[in-house]
Order: sequence, then C-alpha cells, then structure tokens
Amino acid sequence: MARLFDDTQSEYLQWTGAAPPVSGPPFTLACWTRTDTDAADQVLMWLGDKDSATSVIGSLELLAVDGGNRHAGARSVSGATEGLASVGDYGTGTWHHVCGRFSTTASRRVVLDGAGVDTDTTAVPGATVDRVSIGRRGDGTPDAYLSGAVAEAAVWNAALSEPEIVALAKGFSPLQIKPHCLGAYWPLGGVAGASDDDRLGGYDLNAQNTPSWTDHPPLVDRGRPRFAAPAASAAPRVPWHLFPGRAA
Repeated sequence: MARLFDDTQSEYLQWTGAAPPVSGPPFTLACWTRTDTDAADQVLMWLGDKDSATSVIGSLELLAVDGGNRHAGARSVSGATEGLASVGDYGTGTWHHVCGRFSTTASRRVVLDGAGVDTDTTAVPGATVDRVSIGRRGDGTPDAYLSGAVAEAAVWNAALSEPEIVALAKGFSPLQIKPHCLGAYWPLGGVAGASDDDRLGGYDLNAQNTPSWTDHPPLVDRGRPRFAAPAASAAPRVPWHLFPGRAA
C-alpha cells in the first residue's frame, strides 16, 4: 500500500510541533511518488513554517509542464529569496523516486530516479520549521495539493552521497541507507501496513480529509543495510603463547 491523495478533496498528511526532524542543512528528503496529472504544481514533502509562505527549509515538488518538460524540484525559501533545483522528465501514471539533498543554505540538489540531476547554489538564509506536510504545501495559505500517491518518505539529518541516492532509487529501503542519520521515516504502507506512523517513533503523521490507499512501489529485498554506520571492530585475539595460564 501507499498513501493516495485526491487534490480536489484537499487530502494530505501532517505533523506540527516545536522540534522537527531537521531544522536546517545538511539534510536530505526522499520519497516515491506516482501522479495522475501534470497540469499543476504538486508538493510531495514540505518542511517549513506553518504560518508563513516565505519560510521553507526544503520541499520536494512536481512542477507543471514547462516547455514540454515535467520537472521534479527541490526548493528552499526565506523571505524574498528562493532557491530551486529542477530536472525533468517525470511521467504520469508511473512510480518515480525523487530526492532533494540540501547540503548548505547555498546548495540544493534534486535527483530524479537516481539519474536526472540539477543543482542550485542560490544563498537562501535559514528558515523556521514547525511543520512537516506530505501531499501539499503546508504554510498559512496551503496549496499545491498532490493528485497521486506517496510512499517511503524519509528525512536524513545529513547530505546523502550520490551512491546512496542511487540505491534509494533502485528500491532499497531508507532503513538501509545511512540509518544512523535518519530523522524520520514514513513507509506509508508496504511492510508497515496501513499506517502513517514514523518508524523511528517521533513524528507520526495525521491524515486530513481521508486520503486512501493504493499499491506500494516495488522495493528490493530488505536485507542488512548497505550503507550503515561502521560496526565496532572485533576484540583482538590473544596470541596463543600469551594465553593466561600457559607456561612460557
């Protein structure tokens, strides 16, 4: 299963609070999405100020057709300054992986399906974060509702490497990619079942206006992590001739 949103019903998921998963760069946002329209801008993931339209540390978006292209974007906004990295071309009716890497306040990078890449270097000052929205732009005048599905949404408090982003796009679970840096992870179906809860326990989402469920994107085997924190080295073995109790 994956969460399915009807934009005409203003359906979305949301968390609001004083201690968000991340409060500024470096961080990474990623999710799988499938939309049925390219006629309007749609927000997949959004982290910003619930009371302001000009305070967004990061969002993942699907942008309406522009010159024949359907772009995926990673955006930051602070006051009158906006930074947007965008790359095409997504298609309707099929699953795509979208990742936004926000390395610094002057570096954001969007990666579509592990291959299409664009980087923006606009210097965007820090912004306030007290809300996470999935399926819409969650500020004081919300808009850009998604007409489609989202699954495997995650936030890392680190800038993922290119190989890590490619692994996500190949279908590896966020739990297998730098798990020690995961700030929040919402499977939105799959092995988690019909749940909007954060698998890490801190940022359970609330469903608004009754979004439904649809099929989950295919993922690879959820074996042991490929990109985990280094394991502690094994204790050194005692040389046989120094083993306690053995005669010299």
